[in-house]
Amino acid sequence: HHRMPLEAAQVRLAVAQWMRCEMPGAVTDANVVLEVARHVVGLQLKAEMVRSEPAFRSCEDAAAALNQISQRDIQNVAAIRLPPEVFRRIMDTILILLMKPLIEVETIELNRPHIFTTHKASYTIARTECLQKANFLEQLRGFPKDSMNGEIVELLQPYLESPDFDEKWASKAVGSLSYLIRWVEGMAIYPQVATAQRRVEMLRGIERALANE
Repeated sequence: HHRMPLEAAQVRLAVAQWMRCEMPGAVTDANVVLEVARHVVGLQLKAEMVRSEPAFRSCEDAAAALNQISQRDIQNVAAIRLPPEVFRRIMDTILILLMKPLIEVETIELNRPHIFTTHKASYTIARTECLQKANFLEQLRGFPKDSMNGEIVELLQPYLESPDFDEKWASKAVGSLSYLIRWVEGMAIYPQVATAQRRVEMLRGIERALANE
């Protein structure tokens, strides 16, 4: 927090310089600059909160999505040797998030909802490493979101971009297990949320520092 007065001072300096350049002849004494700086930071804070709100909501929805899946749902699908193909790829994304191994990348072509190519799923691994574990759902609930980074998101991207990696579409094939898509998408967006949270906290700190001057 000791950095905030410095950042607040930098904001005041930037505002004073902007006013001198853009509004020659305007009154730029310290009080006027301070009022404008407070206004600018307030606007930036509101804009940041509006911009990041969809990502925040996506993360909240992801946590709630897991509550729509029961242990019975997991047991039922684990008993099937080869469940619907889209579910097998959903499980690939979970293997990536849980840092589990995948088989060597192999491309396959599918024709629904239209023709597209995607990765062949590592389902035998997912079945034993995830679905047959009694604490699978608890493991997802306790997932350390702060471990998410750009590299993991990049690995998820080919799956997330598949036209059938869609909650409504997948629900036709796998029912409530399609909520796993919402969870994965929420985890993939978490780095954006963390960055937005840091920006919001920084702006709030500057706002407080300016308010106290």
